[in-house]
Amino acid sequence: MYMKCLFSLLCMCLPLSAFAESLPIRGLTGAGYGAFSWGTSIATVFEQTSRLKLFKEAPESIVENKRLVRLKRARNKVKKSRRKSFPAFPSSPRISRYEKWISINGLKGRAEYGFFDGQLYQVIVRLIYPKAATNKEQKIVNRLLAKYGNPIPDYAGQIGKVIDDRIVFASEGGPIMVDRLRPGKKAGLLRLTYQSPQMAIDVERYLDRLTYLVGRYSPKKNPLLPRKTTKAPQSMIDKSI
Repeated sequence: MYMKCLFSLLCMCLPLSAFAESLPIRGLTGAGYGAFSWGTSIATVFEQTSRLKLFKEAPESIVENKRLVRLKRARNKVKKSRRKSFPAFPSSPRISRYEKWISINGLKGRAEYGFFDGQLYQVIVRLIYPKAATNKEQKIVNRLLAKYGNPIPDYAGQIGKVIDDRIVFASEGGPIMVDRLRPGKKAGLLRLTYQSPQMAIDVERYLDRLTYLVGRYSPKKNPLLPRKTTKAPQSMIDKSI
């Protein structure tokens, strides 16, 4: 009863556009992160995950919102000038991200859930740890090795090792990217990125499309650079060096 009330409260706090009329309990695109397949609806993730909060400062969300604002202003100017056509773009953001605090093997951090059109496509886990807890961080990486096998080769064909700062594992749901910032005077960082390859490409294409539209219909004028005054070259060679 308590969980139903909590879910109802969360639904009231979320925009209606975030919920589809038919909500998949499991995803549409195969394996994913934890209990959730890629494509799982935002409503299902909220129903089964506690303490999720909107992450407004996510870079993708900031970029998308800025581009949509500029396109809306450009479209309004077009309407005032009585031009008939303007390329279509979403009336509201398609990307949303939520986060929660977590603890893995004694290391604290947060998990960030990324949604595109209300469907889960990415999860990023960030863990911060002091130098004294390096063995705990290494144990997490070793567990990834035991679960997914050896890291896959990089673009140069080099096979990653568990001691490397960046390694990639293959999984049914797509590559798992592991990035590490070693601790020194400051704390270290372990970042695990899980994402649907196809949906991640769709998000990238969408943001690239917005970038193109902004550049085409709402360009920013570059300031003029000051003219440089120099003496006339003494030799023809001086013109090119």
